[in-house]
Amino acid sequence: MEEELARRASLFLQNLLLQEELAIAMDVVGTAAHDLGQPLNALHLRLAQLTRQEASGPGVLASGLERAELQVARMREMLGNLLSLSRLAAGTLDPERVEVDLVSLVRTQIEDMQEQAAEAGCTVELNAPVPAVGTFDAPRLARAVANLLGNAFKFGRGAPVDVGVFREGGRARIEILDHGPGIQPEEQAQIFARFERSTGGRHLEGSGLGLYIVRKIVEAHGGEVFVRSVPGRGARFVIELPLVPVHGAGGPRPPEPLPA
Repeated sequence: MEEELARRASLFLQNLLLQEELAIAMDVVGTAAHDLGQPLNALHLRLAQLTRQEASGPGVLASGLERAELQVARMREMLGNLLSLSRLAAGTLDPERVEVDLVSLVRTQIEDMQEQAAEAGCTVELNAPVPAVGTFDAPRLARAVANLLGNAFKFGRGAPVDVGVFREGGRARIEILDHGPGIQPEEQAQIFARFERSTGGRHLEGSGLGLYIVRKIVEAHGGEVFVRSVPGRGARFVIELPLVPVHGAGGPRPPEPLPA
């Protein structure tokens, strides 16, 4: 009887876990459908408008196409995060390392996101005094940097974004600083969790997956990511990485104040 009770209790717990995972999966699907629907609708309206304005001249068409490209970029970013999440769930996020200069990787991401920065009214300044060459999974690390840049453009609209890449001994550090509303202390410990996000007091789109995926990618490289923020003074996101592979990974550091 004891063995049967234990077996049934185990089955009951497994069913609860499966139901929880199913609920999470459905939440992801619903959030993704909602978030992807907005740029898709905007893209549809923009293309319909361009069709009607075909006779208005090349200037109007060029401007409309730029807006359409921004919507496509947003959808590509969301789909990239969903693909990374699926790989996390399948346990297939082991880095495929090649030699990479982090300065070049970050500069390329900044260049690729210039239109998104311009749409947000942000200029990007890169400070990279020396190369930072190591062995990394370049596409996935680029995804992490893109997520942090997109986050900075979202919350730091209309203000500069400062990016730094530094080498310190056998480690490298990537810093992305926005000049937005900052993050409340009680939110700083949660924003790297799945489905968690800071709104900065605004209603903003997003599934809450971007920073979670950043954390998982960085930890897969044996590094750590953390945030320093004082409300009203922006937020500085920091990625620290070993330049050569190491076993194990650290979690996010506790928040620290921005320097005066």
